[in-house]
Amino acid sequence: MIKFFIYKLIIILVLISCNKKENINVNKVSEKTSLNKDWQGDILISDLTFVNSINTTCKLNTPFFERSDKQVKDDNLNCTVSKIKFDYEKLNSLKDKTSIGNINPSTEIFIKTTKPKNTENADMYNEATLYVEVNKRVTDSIIIYYSINFSEALTVKERYYYIDKNNLYLLNIAEDESGIVVDNLAKYKIDLNGKIVLANDKKYNTQNNVKKENINLKGEYYSELNEMYITLDFSSADSIIYKEIGNMGKDYNEFLLGVEKHENNKTSLIYKETISGFTGDANAKTIFGVVEQEKGKIFFKSAYLKSKYNKENIEIQK
Repeated sequence: MIKFFIYKLIIILVLISCNKKENINVNKVSEKTSLNKDWQGDILISDLTFVNSINTTCKLNTPFFERSDKQVKDDNLNCTVSKIKFDYEKLNSLKDKTSIGNINPSTEIFIKTTKPKNTENADMYNEATLYVEVNKRVTDSIIIYYSINFSEALTVKERYYYIDKNNLYLLNIAEDESGIVVDNLAKYKIDLNGKIVLANDKKYNTQNNVKKENINLKGEYYSELNEMYITLDFSSADSIIYKEIGNMGKDYNEFLLGVEKHENNKTSLIYKETISGFTGDANAKTIFGVVEQEKGKIFFKSAYLKSKYNKENIEIQK
């Protein structure tokens, strides 16, 4: 009888020991496949319902420069992008590679601030790249975040990400005076070989979501600014004459401008030469100004005006 109890006790102890080892092994595997929530991104990026709501909730119904402070606040609250809580801007200040974690025992992923190969003439360009490392060897990489600011064109392009195990979601959006629109939402998978493979790419036709007006300017347009008249003469399609005229009709500065590009409802102008007067900041290595037509009104936004008259955006009319 005593032998039976001893035998039974031994069996119980063996089972307990095996169970503990199994739990330890499970915990070790779990530790090796965990991701750092501080760097996973925002889960909303993977939510198709959320992404689909951006184009409708983030479209501005009031001209950008005519909104009151209250309207700006209301627009921001109504736009579903405001629900994103992850601070993507913290990626701008990463100094060293930051580990996100392991998606399996042999595969680690980490992020690092990278230098853009092409800045697209942007005023500000921040970028971060995700790297996949299998057995301490980098096997693939992809840009998972960027923020591109074109101040002259009042346009910002951004990419946000979310990582869930071996799934990677990338959302590309653009913001201008019309609001925020989605370019595309792409889903990638990181396979067992450490390769980043595109699983799905949903593209959005932003032309159907944001109203664009074609600019067809002819003749001379003007605006009164600080007891001066600013004129833009569009008599020639490729050569635009910019003038600063005093109250007594005296021409102070006259520049020849060229058309850099037409994009949607915007025309970007570049400085070509000084016809008369003082050049000043007119020949800076940036866009001289942007002309935009919005709901029947024409606006001229210029860094040159900002530096000289402390007025960056003016309405021009015939």
